[in-house]
Amino acid sequence: MDIDEMRSRPHLSFSGLSTYTDCGLLYKLARIDNFKPEFTPDSLAFGSAVHQVLADYNEARRQRYSLTPDDLTNLFEGYWKEKAEGNESISYRNGKDFTALLAEGKSLIRGFCESQGDSGYTVLSVEEPFEFAIDGIDVPVIGITDLIDEPLLHGGQEQRLQRQGDHPQNRRAHQDKSTQD
Repeated sequence: MDIDEMRSRPHLSFSGLSTYTDCGLLYKLARIDNFKPEFTPDSLAFGSAVHQVLADYNEARRQRYSLTPDDLTNLFEGYWKEKAEGNESISYRNGKDFTALLAEGKSLIRGFCESQGDSGYTVLSVEEPFEFAIDGIDVPVIGITDLIDEPLLHGGQEQRLQRQGDHPQNRRAHQDKSTQD
């Protein structure tokens, strides 16, 4: 069952429960009264575009093909334009605008690409809907997992631990400890 079908039935969601526990009035306004905010923060639209690029990146990994840094920055540009270009409901902060955040997003995605290398995990699923029941509650809890992965076999996890151990700060801490003995 896909998430749209799950959402069409009565349900609880993590985000709804979280909103309710954080601020009951916000829950009432947004979830019951269907009040629409006057504006969308730029960070919400920006984060959503980045999230979509990362989902595409991991889905490509799951299917065992790769996307180049240019592919990913082009995806970001498309998602950002779709969400923000000409959207007057977005409220930009700190002197930012559509163009500045487009450049910032592309730079962020390129930095992500440079940091990945052999990232040491196998993608099992991306954007996977789930649902479960809680005894005594008549409706299911639903949601979507962003990413389920596992370390690569044959040393994937050990390589990550080794990389952490090779960090200069960790070597310095080890040297300091050995001089105290």
